[in-house]
Amino acid sequence: MILHVDGNRVTRVSGDKDHPASFGSLCTKGSTVHQTIHTPDRLAHAQRRAVRAGGPFERVPLDVATQEVADRLRGIIARHGPDAVALYVSGQLSTETQYVANKLVKGFIGTNNIDSNSRLCMASAASGYKLSLGADGPPGHYEDFEHADGFLVVGSNMADCHPILYQRMKRRMREAGARLIVVDPRRTATAAGATLYLPVRPGTDLALLNGWLHLLVKMGRVDHDFIARHTDGWDSMGEIIDAYPPGRVAEITGLPVDDIIAGAKILADCPRWMSLWTMGLNQSARGTWNVNATCNLHLATGQICRPGSGPFSLTGQPNAMGGREVGYMSGGLPGFRSVHLARDRAETEALWQIAPGTIRPRPGPPAIDLFHAMDRGEIKALWVIGSNPVVTLPNGTRVRRALERAELVVVQDAYHPTETSRLAHILLPGTVWAEAEGTMTNSSRMVTLMPRAVPPPADARPDWWIVSDVARRMGFARGFSYGSAAEIHAEIRAGSNERNNHDLRGISHARLAAEGPLTWPLAPAAGEKSTLRRYVSADGRVRFPTESGRARFWARPYVPNAELPDDDYPFVLMTGRVAHQWHTRTKTGHVPSLNKLNPGPFLEINADDAVGLGVGEGDLLRVASRRGELRLPARPGTNIQPGCCWAPMHWNDLFAPGIAVNQVTSENACPESHQPELKFCPVHLERVPAEPDAAQAHHTLATS
Repeated sequence: MILHVDGNRVTRVSGDKDHPASFGSLCTKGSTVHQTIHTPDRLAHAQRRAVRAGGPFERVPLDVATQEVADRLRGIIARHGPDAVALYVSGQLSTETQYVANKLVKGFIGTNNIDSNSRLCMASAASGYKLSLGADGPPGHYEDFEHADGFLVVGSNMADCHPILYQRMKRRMREAGARLIVVDPRRTATAAGATLYLPVRPGTDLALLNGWLHLLVKMGRVDHDFIARHTDGWDSMGEIIDAYPPGRVAEITGLPVDDIIAGAKILADCPRWMSLWTMGLNQSARGTWNVNATCNLHLATGQICRPGSGPFSLTGQPNAMGGREVGYMSGGLPGFRSVHLARDRAETEALWQIAPGTIRPRPGPPAIDLFHAMDRGEIKALWVIGSNPVVTLPNGTRVRRALERAELVVVQDAYHPTETSRLAHILLPGTVWAEAEGTMTNSSRMVTLMPRAVPPPADARPDWWIVSDVARRMGFARGFSYGSAAEIHAEIRAGSNERNNHDLRGISHARLAAEGPLTWPLAPAAGEKSTLRRYVSADGRVRFPTESGRARFWARPYVPNAELPDDDYPFVLMTGRVAHQWHTRTKTGHVPSLNKLNPGPFLEINADDAVGLGVGEGDLLRVASRRGELRLPARPGTNIQPGCCWAPMHWNDLFAPGIAVNQVTSENACPESHQPELKFCPVHLERVPAEPDAAQAHHTLATS
């Protein structure tokens, strides 16, 4: 986007018609984003308090605050060891910030206790890609939207959550007759525009994907040449293929047999098709398996590594891709390297100029386990940067309790209060996107430079600068003497990993400033152009980043959810996003036009279920699970299946008490990715009697 600045303030934004991802289009959040910069709750000064429980914050100079953070972290490490310290970071931070945070923890503090909110978003896509294709990250590019003859969208409401890409897809449908299959338990805005809409039962996507593989084999639409030349494991797929005929898939998914077959025919008849997904596949106790099954379809049909095809995960945050590149989850290292591998650890130690053997071979605890360890008293200090885990992690009561028990909680953010910052000992003022230079990478591996447009308020500083300042004060000046984000990016480039096709050597701040966004892999040779599709050489040879050079099939059977509805909890709660709010509303909550479009929380339920519960539009419903409860206004309708309900995740404690959806959600998680199953939670629903207090609460939620 183009920022229009007047007197050190961004007064408006407009679309950049030259940007190869958006071509000048902006969604409602993008067109109003300048209104999120200068808000009453901007954290402009460092703050601290001696007594956290109800104690007041006092303003302190930033250097005093960073020195106190450094001293207290060193003290905790001296008393309890490095594993008593942890960081929790965000996919909204610049790549440079994510990199220095990971470097500080794994290379200098000496623990792998760092995780990010990508654990809640893209972890299953990452683990699925690694197992199926050999490396994390989509193999294709946004340009594929202009070449595809068909689109399979599973568990993603692109119209609301990725509207610019949705418009590209709809344009291809209008201009070239491309067809769209949408698989989703809710009839979303995306489903409304589908060629074929398939309302599966929640949690049964894997059976449908296996069923389509069964049908494509029966239809003779398998690319045996591609399988023989470029894959392993096909011989092990026979039992899975045979086990999912249309009749059985219909029993599991609740879909008509004819519709299941119709979906397979669309895929079979499309010369080129893409699959697109977000949380509907990832936020599952079988999230990795869902991604493997999606990749199986592409590998079996050869629909990968060529224009208009491929499995394409859509990230839920602006820089989740950049964070995954620099290894900001518990098992990662820069260049999509892993702490598990001795070669990767050695290469990173050389990059960071630290002693061999410094980086530990065992990952730290993923997000849910990290807070469990804090709840048990094993982790004494947590530094949260740019995230709000009190309301985004499942079973929020446990998360809050863990933070309350910690010896030190540092929250670094651009806004205060948030539900998490209210529990901090020390607050550090970070910057927003327009106030600091840095890079971000989108879902198609496209790196964009964010130049600084306006100065930050008062004592706020770029997040990479604050992390580096604390690191220097802890005694690690040798590794964190950066003078600019460009210097950090140069170090990131030096950690490029050609083994898995992650080559940033041809990308620099200077080149991005001169030429605009660039896509990796990009070699450093003069005149070299970005490779839009991974794993394909200039002469058309396909090689995946595995030891054999081949991708792999995985036989993944459908398994019912671990926690199923019963007589006490007969409904399935799903959670998600609405079009005009963002995450926990730290930004969009200040934009009047967005709050008018999406004014408050609600619970979408089937109209027949509403009759059975005796509730009408706006009546309060008590939503209870085995972990907690909340109260939300009912929104009856026909867009959701009987026995199901859906609530947006944006509204939480700062808006009104008792509405945080993650008070009830489950900590069940995928064994491979450790991503929680936020899309499936058995709940009990009952109407709240229309007492005066409840009526007033309903009015507040409906009109705030």
